[in-house]
Amino acid sequence: MPKLLVASTIPITIWSFLHPLVANLRGKGWIVDGAANGLPEESRCIGAFDHCYHVSWTRSPKNVRAALTGARELRTIVGGGHYDIVHAHTPLAGFIARAALSNLNGRSRPVVIYTAHGFHFHPQGTRLRNSVFRTVEKIAGRWTDFLVVVNKEDEAAALRYKVVPADRVVRVPGVGIELDRYSPAAIDLAKVKICRAELGLGENTPLILMLADFTPEKRHIDLLQALRLMRNRECHLVLAGDGPLLDATKQKAQALGIADRVHFLGFRDDVPLLLHCAAVSVLPSSREGLPRAVMESLAMETPVVASSIRGSAELLEGGGGLLYPVGDCGELAQCLDQVLDQPERAREMGRRGAESMRAYATDVMIARHLELYARALRSRTSAGDCNISQSCGGGSAGAYQLRM
Repeated sequence: MPKLLVASTIPITIWSFLHPLVANLRGKGWIVDGAANGLPEESRCIGAFDHCYHVSWTRSPKNVRAALTGARELRTIVGGGHYDIVHAHTPLAGFIARAALSNLNGRSRPVVIYTAHGFHFHPQGTRLRNSVFRTVEKIAGRWTDFLVVVNKEDEAAALRYKVVPADRVVRVPGVGIELDRYSPAAIDLAKVKICRAELGLGENTPLILMLADFTPEKRHIDLLQALRLMRNRECHLVLAGDGPLLDATKQKAQALGIADRVHFLGFRDDVPLLLHCAAVSVLPSSREGLPRAVMESLAMETPVVASSIRGSAELLEGGGGLLYPVGDCGELAQCLDQVLDQPERAREMGRRGAESMRAYATDVMIARHLELYARALRSRTSAGDCNISQSCGGGSAGAYQLRM
């Protein structure tokens, strides 16, 4: 059977984004293992993989010791696992994994794929920062068999800066959105009333929602400033997520005098319900790849106001929301007022957004990954030495084939 190792820095990436693909592959007979820091202790992931491995790398690029230990651990896992493909996600795990496997050769070396969920060099970055991250990507590109990018801007950048050879750049826009779950028809309306009551909101109180971890690039403070500037003084803001800037954001809401209209919910697993309650979803980030929060909002027919950056702008091309310049809190406030003041226009945005998400459905993105993996397997196999073609669905001698 084909054998795949999926690697990321932390388990939440695997569970939140990759489990439908993993389940599909295992259903086709693949052996799929996972590797991340703390993965064997993550109960939701244990049953998702054939084997789960702990790797000691962390999210901090300054922790060199953890990076070196993680590299050694991954080499041991791959050395004993006889994988056909190693597919790395998240920047740090992606770099360490590619470096750790760079000097393997022959049949012991798997095909190495890295998905860049948004390059760290981008138009909003400083010249120095962009130069550093471009250099890092080009170094790692030497150890990359296939580079997957999730948006058009990153595809153009990968080609322009020759991060890897052009024929090894593959654009796969995300891992898909589960349209059966993210659908207004799937929501229990009784739970909507309960949710609003728990927030202390009336049935007609406008609700603005932001789904994001509290990290600098998400720019929660911009949204707080915009809330203070809005004409609509009745609306409430709900912030779902966790992260290092949570306490600072709470303090800012108090300082701005809007704390009575801002609700901090922490991590939530009922995102479709929250989106159904919301009149508008907001993402004011300075950097994104292809933001799942926007995709989830559009699928739920909730109009989106987002900063005009790669990923967000690409997702809103179908008319599912409004864009504004990064950091322009006044323009953000005006966009939010427009959506709340024009309910019919907002409903049309919702309809257009949901229609645009059909192209990003989970089954569509799984098929794109299967095509990539078939190509990867073919690149690893020479004529006559493949003895697992039947398990991959048949085909000519010496070629892996996948059942689609």
